Amino acid sequence: MPGFSKNNKNILIQKEVGESSWFGFSIVLKDQLEGKRDEVINRFKELGIETRPIVAGNFTKNMAIEYMDYEIHGHLLTADYIHKNGFYR
Repeated sequence: MPGFSKNNKNILIQKEVGESSWFGFSIVLKDQLEGKRDEVINRFKELGIETRPIVAGNFTKNMAIEYMDYEIHGHLLTADYIHKNGFYR
């Protein structure tokens, strides 16, 4: 797995805007890390660092969706990408 730093071109890290709450921040994997979310999260876990899903992505993959009346128009490509490659640290 490539090194994990703010200058890594394989990740998108939430930017500080002067009013951020730094109890956590979002990370989205791309390029060489795309599709390796579980691997990255497991490495963080080994290091004692907790992660959470981003409160976004494809909500239709959430178990709560079975209790809702909804319709989907078109494909949810970006939501699927965030669902598969994003997490909150």
